Amino acid sequence: MDDLTNLISNIREVHRRRQQVVRARRRRETEIIGLCRRILNRPPTKEDKTRTFRKWVACVQESAPSVAVTWMLDTYLDQHAVFVAENKQLDRQLEGLAAKHPLGIEFQTIPMLGLLSISQIIGEIGDFTCYANPAKVWARAGMGLKDGMIQRRAKDKALADLFGFSPERRAIFYTISENVGVKSGRCTPKPYYRTVYEARREHTAETHPDWSKGHAFADAKRITGKRLLREMWKSEYRRSHGAVGDGDQAKVDIPARVVPPDCAPTQ
Repeated sequence: MDDLTNLISNIREVHRRRQQVVRARRRRETEIIGLCRRILNRPPTKEDKTRTFRKWVACVQESAPSVAVTWMLDTYLDQHAVFVAENKQLDRQLEGLAAKHPLGIEFQTIPMLGLLSISQIIGEIGDFTCYANPAKVWARAGMGLKDGMIQRRAKDKALADLFGFSPERRAIFYTISENVGVKSGRCTPKPYYRTVYEARREHTAETHPDWSKGHAFADAKRITGKRLLREMWKSEYRRSHGAVGDGDQAKVDIPARVVPPDCAPTQ
């Protein structure tokens, strides 16, 4: 148990460092885009909204910039390259640590859920056995319900304290949910979490026809992510309580927990 606790601590520490590097890399990319805009000094176009910083750099280089401009741009790009290299190094380190964790061993076979994604989940959640039920895990991930309301940003201080919402953390889980629920649809045969996503879309189409496509899409991702976290919690609970068997064959008494109707267990 001590070895597993130390492993989780290492994953969380490396994950926090990776998040710092990612934020620094994105800030540098924003600065590079701003620099390119000032250098080009032309009216904005529709393509500018979706143009990546690499394409902005290519536009500047095609405009035959002066030596001073080239030097300034190269300086920014060199700094960005340092962040990219460190990001890749931390990714490899996290994958190696996740491969030693029981969740990494069990869940890495799920389509579109790699060791890096599993390490991000552990980095944000920590030890699943410290949570009394899946609802506590969902609340930590920013995907739960508080007084019947979905966790979200709130200007009101009382609501903000109630939700305990972290936009960055929920963005991580929504990205993972999209990978296992949406992008896994290309796999054959159809993965389990793809069926969860499609079932939720069909359910909302019948019960909430007034919802926009974006609303229904976000809702289905939330339910898919909650189902994944629930299965991870159950796996860790079985392991920590000495269940006999593997996967669905492991039989232990799962304690009563708060499960919203939209996430009721599938028999």
